[in-house]
Amino acid sequence: MPKGFRKPPPKGVVLHKTDLADGDVEARCGFAVTTLLRTILDVARSREISPEHVESAVREAVTRGLVRRKVLREEISRLEDDGRRRIAEKTIQGATTRRQRPLGFPKSET
Repeated sequence: MPKGFRKPPPKGVVLHKTDLADGDVEARCGFAVTTLLRTILDVARSREISPEHVESAVREAVTRGLVRRKVLREEISRLEDDGRRRIAEKTIQGATTRRQRPLGFPKSET
């Protein structure tokens, strides 16, 4: 949601507010929503969703051809290195498909 959004969310819905680039938003069923790529990046950086769920979502998106591995790697490398980028890299590193290897991030030094 844009940072200036003031309407309270429906029960059971959590809104996250940030500034979004035009390319991060698309229309679905009359609603403005973040793109799949942006959503994956956001949840991968979050501590609210388990790494296993994020890995599963990435695997599914890559397998279906909805997200390209190269683009995902490039976008993660552009994230501000605020500690959460490493979370995204580590979480998404485990995402593989039957025919594909891990996304190719260098091994963590920790």
